[in-house]
Amino acid sequence: MKSNRAHEKTVSKRYSALIRALILAVIAALVYFIGRRTGVFQEIPKISLNGKAVVRGVLILLVMFATEGLLLFLLSLPKPKSNRACTMISLAKNILRYAVILAAICVALTIFNVDIVTILAGLGILALIIGFGAESLIADIVT
Repeated sequence: MKSNRAHEKTVSKRYSALIRALILAVIAALVYFIGRRTGVFQEIPKISLNGKAVVRGVLILLVMFATEGLLLFLLSLPKPKSNRACTMISLAKNILRYAVILAAICVALTIFNVDIVTILAGLGILALIIGFGAESLIADIVT
């Protein structure tokens, strides 16, 4: 009985992920067709790719993800007994993952000659807003 329910949950998760992907694909297609019809994409400057930059970016991404894998492995080695230590390790893993993903996005954007300074400034402001909103949660974690 339990295995049947677990199987149903797994199947429903797969279907929800598929539905989510289909919805995102439809939205992307709509944005593309609306952009083509209105001429919005004509205002975007042409992207120039340089072979050296692409190879360098791919190598940087590989090193970043390999380092992330190593650090996540090292963080999973200790088996803490207290809930607080488990929470801190989990928090460190999540921060590491998000930092690597953000850095990978920045590297990918710089390959396409996109100026990321404004994006980083916006992310800094967003981080401040989230930090002030989660101040009590952070205080509970620290104390």
